[in-house]
Amino acid sequence: MSRYLRCSMLFLYLIACIYLPAAGAQDIVISEIGALDLKGNDIIEVESNSARGFNFPYFLFIPDTIDKNQQVYILIETNNTNCPSDDFDFHRQKALKLIKISYPNLIAGKLKVPLLIPVFPRSRTDLQIKTQSLNRDTLEIADGPLKRLDLQLLAMIDNAAELLRTNGYRVHDKVFMHGFSDSGQFCNRFTFLHPERVKAAAAGGVNGLPTLPVMELNGHTLPFPIGIADIHKLTGQYFNEEALRQVPQYIYMGSLDKSDDPPSRGNWSVEEADLISSAIARTTVPDRWNISQNIYRQKLPLARCVTYNDVKDCIKQEMLD
Repeated sequence: MSRYLRCSMLFLYLIACIYLPAAGAQDIVISEIGALDLKGNDIIEVESNSARGFNFPYFLFIPDTIDKNQQVYILIETNNTNCPSDDFDFHRQKALKLIKISYPNLIAGKLKVPLLIPVFPRSRTDLQIKTQSLNRDTLEIADGPLKRLDLQLLAMIDNAAELLRTNGYRVHDKVFMHGFSDSGQFCNRFTFLHPERVKAAAAGGVNGLPTLPVMELNGHTLPFPIGIADIHKLTGQYFNEEALRQVPQYIYMGSLDKSDDPPSRGNWSVEEADLISSAIARTTVPDRWNISQNIYRQKLPLARCVTYNDVKDCIKQEMLD
């Protein structure tokens, strides 16, 4: 059973319903940027546009709580279906449900910001390519529609910002990011790759091991996304430590979260899992998580790591608060 199903989904459903589109709101599908007749709490599906840099569609939720006189940050939550499938519409429907009836919808309404959720598929053909967590295998894809999903997300962000500005909204170039479980890892890893585009990030359920801002530990070199030793080899750009130090991060785990204990071959390659056990720790909480927290405290002054007592791998109201 997936993390989301294990976690108080009835509660999340009920609180998210507060921000379901009101009467008169629309579900809109567009292919090009233009002026729209928005009713408030609209959900826009923007079709894929390879010419603009993204090979998959994305959803944009515009809460009626947004003040057009104030500049806003777009909130990004990448999709996490928890189940690989070669049926693209399966991932699309899951992303649509996430933007309509789940905690990202609640957060966007409370923060009074637009919400963007991409529709990144995860295929059953090669399970080790965990696109929705932005793992190393995903970043190593050299060609095809899945190449550099991080850059495709940046293209979606730029596209959404232009769409919002065209319709009278004032939008920052930087974004808020949140994610939990696979999408939490995507959030954390994307922030490391593109800190200059992230205003603030919150990532939960990250297996006790967010990307560590160090190149080596205990005599072991730490490649991305375990550490930062070879980011430039994957992306062609060097790690921007100064920019990352300016990003407030909220990284949280439940004290009973053993979902990656020991390092799972579902989350890591065999080589990565062995390295994590040797260089860091086998157990998720408290060992690996404690080491990660200590490194974040030393290296990233604006990062805050939080442990929620008596919580497993799920999101509780206190976390949302």
